[in-house]
Amino acid sequence: RETEANNTLATADVLTFGTTMTGQTSSYYDVDIFVATVGRAGTFNLEISSDADFSSHRTSVLNASGNVLSRGSVDGNWNGSLSVAAGTYYLMIDNSFDTDDYQIQLDFV
Repeated sequence: RETEANNTLATADVLTFGTTMTGQTSSYYDVDIFVATVGRAGTFNLEISSDADFSSHRTSVLNASGNVLSRGSVDGNWNGSLSVAAGTYYLMIDNSFDTDDYQIQLDFV
């Protein structure tokens, strides 16, 4: 389960590939950040699950400098992939009116 406060790059929770992490945005202003590091180029496969209740989670993938590489809103279940080079990457969940739990799973191939 995510730990608070994980709202900065420096305090991000570590994602373990192939393991489901549960989180919750307690308010619109709550920010949850997760980190993953890869030693070679490959593809992130990301799965996000939450209640489909018309309240979405904004989800962003950031590079090591904090620049946004990809961003979208998730309401319900979503799967996506992103090609990446070796390095450190962050997954940020924010600007959410959905205060229910969500689950994320990151795989790397």
